[in-house]
Amino acid sequence: MYIDKNFIPKIRRECLHRRSIVLLILLFLVFLFAFWNIQILHHQEYREQALRNINKRVYLQAPRGLIRDRNGRLIATNKLDFTLVIRRERARNLSRTIQLLAPIVDLSEKEIRRRIRKYRHYPASYAIPIRKNLDLREVIIIKSREEEYPGIEVTHKPMREYPLGNTLSQIIGYISELSPEEYQKRETYQLGDMIGKTGVEKEYEEYFRGKRGYQDVIIDHLNQIKDVVYEEPPLLGDTVELTIDLDLQLQLEKIFDGYSGVIGVSDLSTGGILALVSKPDFDPAFFTSIKSEAEWKALIDDPSDPLTNRFIQGVYSPGSTFKIVMTLLGLEEKLIDQTSGVWCAGQTSIYNRMFHCWRDYGHGWVGVRRAVAESCNIFFYHLGRKTDIETIGRYARLLGLGKATGIDLPNEKTGLVPSPEWKQAALDRPWYRGETISVAIGQGPLLVTPAQMLQMISTVALRGKSPRLHLLKTIQSEDGVVLTPAPDFREIPIKKEHFELLIEGLFSCVQEGTARRAKVEGLDICGKTGTVQVITKENPEYEELVKKDPFKPHSWFVSFAPKKDPRIAVVVFVENGGDASQVAVPLAAEVYRRYFNYER
Repeated sequence: MYIDKNFIPKIRRECLHRRSIVLLILLFLVFLFAFWNIQILHHQEYREQALRNINKRVYLQAPRGLIRDRNGRLIATNKLDFTLVIRRERARNLSRTIQLLAPIVDLSEKEIRRRIRKYRHYPASYAIPIRKNLDLREVIIIKSREEEYPGIEVTHKPMREYPLGNTLSQIIGYISELSPEEYQKRETYQLGDMIGKTGVEKEYEEYFRGKRGYQDVIIDHLNQIKDVVYEEPPLLGDTVELTIDLDLQLQLEKIFDGYSGVIGVSDLSTGGILALVSKPDFDPAFFTSIKSEAEWKALIDDPSDPLTNRFIQGVYSPGSTFKIVMTLLGLEEKLIDQTSGVWCAGQTSIYNRMFHCWRDYGHGWVGVRRAVAESCNIFFYHLGRKTDIETIGRYARLLGLGKATGIDLPNEKTGLVPSPEWKQAALDRPWYRGETISVAIGQGPLLVTPAQMLQMISTVALRGKSPRLHLLKTIQSEDGVVLTPAPDFREIPIKKEHFELLIEGLFSCVQEGTARRAKVEGLDICGKTGTVQVITKENPEYEELVKKDPFKPHSWFVSFAPKKDPRIAVVVFVENGGDASQVAVPLAAEVYRRYFNYER
């Protein structure tokens, strides 16, 4: 049923018609005003907003500065890295995207989700790295199917490259992604930036970093760049040239292969480190890629502790190398002189306790020079009885022990020079005189780093002029030299003649004492051995246990050459290496042969 319009009065129809016309006019005026408002009144505002919708500023990461050796040979450089990223704000169906992506990048869905979850507190617009070091085939596949994977992008930027692999890793250190905590402290960094975490990479981060560039670009609905409106190119970071001699370094890496410990060589004219091997080591490239949870766990749980730089972070008992300190103390404090001597019968009673020499049948009559050369414990036991732990601590610190050397590497440990105050605070016990006797031969609660021992023997070689060990030779920018540190020495207040008498003993140590296997024909080498027991001889199973690697003694040898006008100092430390005269000493001889080009 419907109503015929003929039944509507004529006047009523005319009224409806007029109202319709008025309504249409009003609607037209509304649209006209809106058009005028957008196109005329707020034209500039809406134009800028539209431009902002299609214009974007893309920041360009600066390549890190290069690392070179003293002769300009490349140690660390950069390469172009393609990285697959996910932006959560653009991923319409993240689960579906992950499912499709997993087989292409050879990762499980669980692993991709773990990598995304790591960044759950970051902004949704953050480009979450899923896979780095994409090869060209993977890049082509992903780029050709980007519309199938909303939120997926392939980015490219410079990435650190270490062409020498593990070589020098303990010096170089590594870089990794900036943590949220680091981001909060560094105003000029952005989330996702790479930053030096250890080693030289951390020490000279401000020079390596360079200056970020940017591009103002126009993008489409797929976030693809269609045009570059303006570009400010990034600036390469400064080049850091080290004191390291790469040729010598590579040779020492070979001779120390299979050992755990340290070989360090210093240039006595400057204090610069010529070579430094710390084993076990690691591949710094590990940290520039994205690793699975299992790979991280394997590295962190590795019992060999490859991330520890044993040169500055390994703390050990110095053993008989500490007799260097005791000899200078005795001479300087007038407790002994060149005529002093004791009778060594293999053991002696002090404070109603029996103390033993390493040679069971003894050394007979021993003076200062022979005591150093043959490392007679009995001589130094009696010297220890003539002094106190405070005086021993003062001379130890004077020669650089118990404090950082100041080498330009982060996280250096200070070791430990004990004192009554330390023991009371740490153990709530008093210091006993018998403990001083043990410290006098480098035992007891006395801990040093190989870096400290290298600085100590360098000071002896220079007759009391102590160098600051360092790795930096120069820093250069594209505009020229930025920084070249001057050699830094400090004078030790110990008489030169006392150093000379000690050096006679160190020379005899190599010629006829415990370091005879360090002899190199035509070269006057001076040094001191140290064999450090890791289990006590009082252990009933000592004879059997000491043959097994975890219980073998540590091996020390500190040395320099030549005797007159010395050029280099060397520290060799082998963890659980055994008798120093059989392990550390021959290794040092190889160092001297290679440095001075002597043949067997």
